[in-house]
Amino acid sequence: MTNPFETPSGPDIARLIFIGASTTEGMGDNDRIGWPLRIAQDLPYTTGIYNLGIRGQTIFQIAKRVKSEIGDRVLSYDQSRIVLGAALNEIARYGNDTRDPRFDPDDILHSYRNVIDRLVQMAPLLVVGPPPVRAAQMPFFSQLNQCWFDYQAKDISWLDDELHKICKEKELPYISILGPLGADQAYMSGLKQRDGLHSNAAGYVSLANIVGANKQWKQFICP
Repeated sequence: MTNPFETPSGPDIARLIFIGASTTEGMGDNDRIGWPLRIAQDLPYTTGIYNLGIRGQTIFQIAKRVKSEIGDRVLSYDQSRIVLGAALNEIARYGNDTRDPRFDPDDILHSYRNVIDRLVQMAPLLVVGPPPVRAAQMPFFSQLNQCWFDYQAKDISWLDDELHKICKEKELPYISILGPLGADQAYMSGLKQRDGLHSNAAGYVSLANIVGANKQWKQFICP
């Protein structure tokens, strides 16, 4: 007879923490669970899952809450895992007809390095790169900020490449989702149905499946 109180077999992870912006939060998902809770379905019920995604935030804002929000949730280094989802808000162009960059590229990368360096001191870290947008729906009007933001493919590709380099340099796992999601019909269809920046439930299922099937993720969860 199966013991109903027996802890299921699986990775010995007590806390799995996700931090990022709207895609990490799951904005646009009609099921309201995003990709973090979907990818966590196969983990033991004893694993605490924390989604600290906040829509509209940049890496500069995320940096300000690393200590308090992550620090309070990490149980111990070996028993915790942290996933940093790259945001798009810091690479948005806005302001005038030329769509000037919102922030200096060097400042963006400096802040990412700072956040990554702090997170790896707390627990093993995996970084998930930025997602694609639907160019036909750009620029995007932010209800939160009440202004237009233009997310361009070349800027997203630049961030993806640079974050990959940073993680390679620091010997950290990095999962690029830009290409796979760009070729995923469900995700791109979800962008079309939403605002061009955020997908729907089916899109987040695809995102969770793409990350979950990646060997970097599997090694991260079950080292």
